[in-house]
Amino acid sequence: MASSNVESSAYFHTSICKTLCDTIDDLICAGRIEPQLGAKILKNFMPNVKKAFAEHVREVVNMKGRLQYYRNFENKWWWVVRDCSVKLRTGVDVEMLYVDKLRIVGYPPSDEPNGKNGGGLEPVGGKVKQKINRKIKQETKLETKQEVKKEVKQETE
Repeated sequence: MASSNVESSAYFHTSICKTLCDTIDDLICAGRIEPQLGAKILKNFMPNVKKAFAEHVREVVNMKGRLQYYRNFENKWWWVVRDCSVKLRTGVDVEMLYVDKLRIVGYPPSDEPNGKNGGGLEPVGGKVKQKINRKIKQETKLETKQEVKKEVKQETE
């Protein structure tokens, strides 16, 4: 049901978007709307949600805790923070939360160009190093095999 642009957005994984997708699926299955209309609704939903957050959300969050681990996979980041204190500032109000374990998932903004939908910069380094290391190992194996063959030939002569 969801297009690739919708799935690549960080807002796709929110409960409001999942609920909207479920509702649209139910309406399509019941024959109350056409699938094209459902796709159009989802296509218009993401830009409007981004615009609403940009214009209306003005909260400041401060976090302090112990970083247990972090991971990056396909340019999406996961952080787990232990013994975390979170301070929410919404205008005049300040709210403090204490959490034993906080998981944060970060997606790249979709307006950064990299040739893929979803944007963000491609992670580099690990795979390049692996390819270089494999190539070096293969070359050294080839050289040692050739040296061994030469030594065997010399010994047999």
